Amino acid sequence: MGLCASKSDQVKESPVLKPKSQIRKTHDKSKQSKPSKLRNGTGHRVQGEVDETKEVLSAQEAARLAAEKRLQESNAKATQGTLGKKLAEERSKSHKTHMMKEAERRQLEKASRDFVYD
Repeated sequence: MGLCASKSDQVKESPVLKPKSQIRKTHDKSKQSKPSKLRNGTGHRVQGEVDETKEVLSAQEAARLAAEKRLQESNAKATQGTLGKKLAEERSKSHKTHMMKEAERRQLEKASRDFVYD
């Protein structure tokens, strides 16, 4: 019996790889495209007429206008009922107005506590 880790006496030969022949790529000069010439001029519309009065908006401006329109539509839907009107009124109050009302309420509570009964 031999050891599993023992080396064998036979030397294994590694297979010799034959070098592959290299394929030479040729470029067909007739298929090369010529660079296109740039034209300095205005384009034309394929469909419809050009409206001179219409302003061209940038992407940011168009997005801002669309967002404002969505906000107005959602506010119009939300303020149709009585509860919606109350919520809109509360939202429209500024921080200063809210703080003024809280201060008035505290003063009334303080004035009612300060009465001394004899």
